[in-house]
Amino acid sequence: MNKAPKFMVFRMSELIYTFIIIVLLTVLIFLLYNFFQKTDSKQTEETMYIPGVYTSEISLNNANFEIKMTFDDNHINDISIQNVSDSVSAMYPLIMPTFETITSQIITNGSTENINCPDSSKYTGQLLLNNIIALEDQAKR
Repeated sequence: MNKAPKFMVFRMSELIYTFIIIVLLTVLIFLLYNFFQKTDSKQTEETMYIPGVYTSEISLNNANFEIKMTFDDNHINDISIQNVSDSVSAMYPLIMPTFETITSQIITNGSTENINCPDSSKYTGQLLLNNIIALEDQAKR
């Protein structure tokens, strides 16, 4: 039993080519990984809303008024109530204070989730909030 060591002989060019191929494959894997990572992060950076001004008309006993919302790509910029007649203000005195409470919560939170309507004007608040949510749904991509 002859236990002579076995030697392998490589040419220097073979070693250089192998080293270059390994380096290129490593760089390719790194680039592919970064390419797909950036694609995933772009999906989270996509815009949330279609920018613009959206309006919703509310009718209470033949008296109409509008809720107007302004959006940019990712934020609710403004919510306002327009064309409120004196008869609506007299018949429904809780509309304006409730609207201001709801809009301040929405602007602070940045969305219509987890908005609390005041207990004193639960139904008025729900009417306004439902229209605001409908406008937000229209603006979403």
